[in-house]
Amino acid sequence: MNNKNICSSNGVSISATAAATVMNIDGILSTSKVDDYIFDPGADTKDDPLQFQWDLQSEVKCFIDDEQTCDDYAKDIRNEIECFADVNFSYEIENSGIMCQSIHTIEAIMDGGIKKTLPLDEMHSCADKEVCQGDAPFSVEDKRTVNFCAQKGRDVFFEVMINGSNGNYNEYMGSYLFPMVGASFRPDRTTCESTPSVMVFEFDDSTCNGASNCIDSCKIESGAKVSITDVNDDGTYLDKNFNFRDEISISPLMGTELGNRLKVKITNPNGGKVAQSFIFDSSCSEDGQFSIGDKFGALELVGFQDDNGNVGRVCE
Repeated sequence: MNNKNICSSNGVSISATAAATVMNIDGILSTSKVDDYIFDPGADTKDDPLQFQWDLQSEVKCFIDDEQTCDDYAKDIRNEIECFADVNFSYEIENSGIMCQSIHTIEAIMDGGIKKTLPLDEMHSCADKEVCQGDAPFSVEDKRTVNFCAQKGRDVFFEVMINGSNGNYNEYMGSYLFPMVGASFRPDRTTCESTPSVMVFEFDDSTCNGASNCIDSCKIESGAKVSITDVNDDGTYLDKNFNFRDEISISPLMGTELGNRLKVKITNPNGGKVAQSFIFDSSCSEDGQFSIGDKFGALELVGFQDDNGNVGRVCE
C-alpha cells in the first residue's frame, strides 16, 4: 500500500489499485468493480479556518532604502519638498496553520484607501509560492509615496489580504506609527526667529507705498538692475539685472549671517535712472522682525533661512 498526503490531494482523482475477489458456495468467483475516487476533505478540514491560518506581525516596518529607515529620514526633514518621499512598507507574514498553502494574491489597503495588489518577491510569482507551517516568515514590500509632514505622529493602519478572492479568505491588520518630522521644520512658521543666513525675494514693480526709508523716483521697468549692499561695511551682496517675477536670493559675504541693515537700489535698464532705493532692517530684532509675504518696495519676501531652519522658498 502506498502512503499519500490526503491533505494535499483535495480534488485530485485517486485510482484504486486493488479489487476484492470472493467465491460463493457454488464455486462461482465475483470481483468488485475498480473505480477512481475523487478525494474531498469536506467540511471538517477544508472549511476549518485553522487549516489556513496566517499571522501578520502587527508592527509594519518602513524604509527609504536598504540603509535608511523612515524614522531616520523624518528627523532630517528641513522643508516642504522633503516632506514627500518614496518608501517601502514591509509586512512579515507566516503560516501558523496545519496545512501548506500556495499564495495566489496579496493585497493591501493603507489608511482606508485604494486596494493595491503587491508583488511577492523577485524569485516567485504568487501562484507558485507555497508556505507551510514552521517556515520562516516571509517579507512583502509595499511601495508608496507618502507625506511625512501630513502624517506625523499618526498611527496608520494597513489592511492586508491573502488569497482574498477565494474561499480561504483571510484579512489582517498591521500598523505603522509615523515619526515626528525634524524639530527645525515647522510648516506653519512664517516669521523669523534669528538673523537670517539667506533671504529670498520675488521682484515686481511695486512702489514704496509710504514705507519709511524708501524713495520712488520713477516707474520700475522689467530688466532693472537690483543692487543690495550692507549699510555698515558697503559690502555688495548682489548687483544684477532681473525681470519681473524673478527670484532674488542673497547670502552672507562672510560668516554665517547677513548684515543687520541692507540697502537696496533699483536702476532701470539701458542706462535708465534709479527708480527706487530703500534701507531695511534684516536683523530679526524686536524692531526688525519680518515674515513671509512682507513687502520691501519692489521686493516681496518669499523665503529665508535662520538658525531654526528654512521657511518658504529656499533652495539648498
